[in-house]
Amino acid sequence: MITEKEISEFKPESNGRLLVYTSQFRYSGLRRLDITAKQGSDLFRPDFETVMSFKNGGMTETQFEDYYHKRMMESYKNFRLGWERLLSCDWVVLVCYCRAETFCHRLLLADYLEKCGASYEGEVPNA
Repeated sequence: MITEKEISEFKPESNGRLLVYTSQFRYSGLRRLDITAKQGSDLFRPDFETVMSFKNGGMTETQFEDYYHKRMMESYKNFRLGWERLLSCDWVVLVCYCRAETFCHRLLLADYLEKCGASYEGEVPNA
């Protein structure tokens, strides 16, 4: 994990593959990709109603994972160029409102990106 002191100089070397980091919404550093349900990137965000259903106990983690997996498969199929553009970057920080220690779609997306050749490098501070 990168420390707050290191965040201002945060420029990881990717060695040709996308390095994926995650953080909470307050992260304001470089390469921030908002994937929040209401305002995030259309390619990667879940719909707000489904997020609220999950948060209010209307679905389990497994049900949410199934929903988000289907949504990302459709996104990849329909917007492949957007996925390829992201995967061609050196590094990115996926952000949403969930706390670092909780179940969150940013971790699911990091996993999907790993399956596309990226490397998940962990959580960064909210600097």
